[in-house]
Order: sequence, then C-alpha cells, then structure tokens
Amino acid sequence: MEKKKGGEPEVILIAEFSGAHDAWVEHLCIERNADGTISLSSRSHAALAEVADFVDDEGGVRLPEAVDGVRVGGYEGNYVVGEDLLTHDDEAEITLPVGAEAEAKSWLADRGWDKKAGFDAAWKQIAAALSARNR
Repeated sequence: MEKKKGGEPEVILIAEFSGAHDAWVEHLCIERNADGTISLSSRSHAALAEVADFVDDEGGVRLPEAVDGVRVGGYEGNYVVGEDLLTHDDEAEITLPVGAEAEAKSWLADRGWDKKAGFDAAWKQIAAALSARNR
C-alpha cells in the first residue's frame, strides 16, 4: 500500500532494546497520512562514532556539531548519534488502513514493542487512529 504523506511522524513511545552484543534505543512513531491510512515505524538515531573519540583530558564529553557531514544530536550509550530519526531496518515501517488493528498488533509484537513499559498508552493512540470513528 503506497502512502501519501500527511505530516511528520509523532513519537509515541521510546524504549531500549537489546541483542546478544549491544543495546539501543528505538522510537515508536505514528504518522497520519493524507489518504486516511496510518504508518507505524520503529526509528533510531544513526550511530555516527564512538563517544570515546570525543572525551577530553578531564573525562568530559565534547561533541562536535557534525560527524562526516551529519549533524550530531547527542549520544546514546557508547555512541554519538545523529539528530534525525531513521527507520531502524528494512521492515521497521508499516502502513495500515482503517480497521487493521490485528495487523498493527502483530507487527508491534513481532518487533517487541508490546513488552515495553508504556505500550498500553501507545496502543490506545494507535487503536484510536485506526478506528473508523476518528476519520
């Protein structure tokens, strides 16, 4: 389903995820599209460099304005990250029509969002956006 942009993604939940060797922060976003669909996405700030590269003699972190031409937004864990939120991977975005609550729940569960603190409040926003009553 091709979406037609209606606005910018809104962050509705932020959570830490982890794998075998690392941890990262993801942002669950919702976007209401001009064609009446909604898009859900799991986004992260791009890792640009290691924080250790920017520690001064007193142990303080002194971040540059940009790394390799990308504006720095801060740091998360051991990494300097960019300002922009980018989809986390190739399957980190889904566009859904009105009434597709089951598909939304399945996608969210597959990505692990349903296990995160604050999910219930985020789900209420998603369910309301997918409801025909709110169109």
